[in-house]
Amino acid sequence: MKLDKNSLAAKLAMIVFALAFAAITAFKPLLLGVLAGAVIVAIKAGIGCRYGAVGKRAAFVLAMVYLVTAIILSHFLELIIPSISHLLSQTVLFHAAISLLLIFAGYETIKRIQCGFDISNKTFLAMAIPCPVCFGATLISCYFIAEALRISGIAVGLLVGAIIAAGIILLSLQKKENPERLGKIMILLGVYYIFGMLLIPAVIQGMSFKYSFPESFSPYSLLLLFILALGALKGVKKYA
Repeated sequence: MKLDKNSLAAKLAMIVFALAFAAITAFKPLLLGVLAGAVIVAIKAGIGCRYGAVGKRAAFVLAMVYLVTAIILSHFLELIIPSISHLLSQTVLFHAAISLLLIFAGYETIKRIQCGFDISNKTFLAMAIPCPVCFGATLISCYFIAEALRISGIAVGLLVGAIIAAGIILLSLQKKENPERLGKIMILLGVYYIFGMLLIPAVIQGMSFKYSFPESFSPYSLLLLFILALGALKGVKKYA
C-alpha cells in the first residue's frame, strides 16, 4: 500500500518521528552520532539499490550483509577502540580512492545511458557494497551507542545494523528511478567524499575524548529540542 505524503497519516508520522528524534537526541546527545552515521550508510547503499537495476532479493541480501558487518565490528569494538585514531587517519586514502571511483562510475553510467546502454546493475555496486568508509561510519556509530546506552557486544551491532538494514530495505522498495540519476548522485557523492576528507582530523580529535552527558535536560538540550521542533514544523508545512 502506497502512503500519500500529503495524507494526514503521513503528516502525523512525520511529526511523531521528528519529536521522537528530538527527544532522544536531547536526552542522549550521543545518539545523534549513531543516527547520523547509520543513516548516511543506509542512504548510500539504499539509493544505489533504488536507482540501480537490482531486485528486491539483492537489496535484502545487501541489507543483511550490512547487519552482519555491524555485529562483527561491535564484537571486536573493545579491541579496535585503542587504535581507532590510527585507523581513522588511514581513511583519508580510502576517501580519495572511493571518491574517484564514484565519480568515474557515475560518469560511465550517464555516458552509457545516453548511448542506450544501462549498466546501472554493475555501477550501483560503487555505492551499495560496504566500503572502508562505511566500515568507519558503522564503527563510529557502534562506539557512540555503546557510550550512550552503556551496552556492549552483539547488542550494539544489532541496533546499529538494524537501523542500516531497515534504511536500505525501505529505500530500495521505493519506485525505481531513471538510472541516469544514479550517475549524477554518484558524482555528487564523490565530490562530497572529497570534502569529507577535511572533516576526518576533527573526528579523530573528538574520538580521543571520553564522552559523558547528564541524564537530565540542560539549557543546551532545550535549545536543541527547540531547533529540531522548528525544523519538523518547516518540513510539515513544506509537504502540506
